[in-house]
Amino acid sequence: MTRLTVIAVAGAMVFGSSPLRSQQILDGPPITIGQRIDFPSRHLEQTRQLYIKLPSSYLEQGDAATRYPVLYLLDGADYFEPFAGIVEYMTMYEMIPELIVVGVSQGDRMSDLTFSPSNEENGVWPTSGGAEPLLRRLEEARLIKSKWEHVAIARSSSRPPRKYYELTSCAVSVVEQARNRFPSVVLAPLTERASAR
Repeated sequence: MTRLTVIAVAGAMVFGSSPLRSQQILDGPPITIGQRIDFPSRHLEQTRQLYIKLPSSYLEQGDAATRYPVLYLLDGADYFEPFAGIVEYMTMYEMIPELIVVGVSQGDRMSDLTFSPSNEENGVWPTSGGAEPLLRRLEEARLIKSKWEHVAIARSSSRPPRKYYELTSCAVSVVEQARNRFPSVVLAPLTERASAR
């Protein structure tokens, strides 16, 4: 008998001698990271799934007076579990404060994440432009301001004009207030000149 055959036979005897049934393996309590709820949005006119993880102290004390920072996570269906685990680990070792984690499922990504309709006439990206209602609400709240690009610039590139968005001083102030309130949470520095296209 070769050495490899002996190892294989010994392994089969050790691991194969008492087969485990699924009931034996899964007899412990489940590990629960959070909760999923269906959230009907009147602004989106759709129902989205929210994945929510509450801090341990919130669950233990049930203290509604304590305020927690909230981490909103896009693509919640894909990334909620790993991020919730990372937040739990970092909280346990006091690297970050306790957070509420809210994962938001994405519907049609082309609709949700694009600013304006693109080539709807020829059928390319027919659902684009779904971010407009959100941008409009941010503009109404005076957190961003918009400005259309000059038509001549767009024509020179053979495309429709672009709409540019810029943060307002009010938005910068909101972020600064959050930074002061939760100093251990890292927030990227913002200026009014930061813009999106």
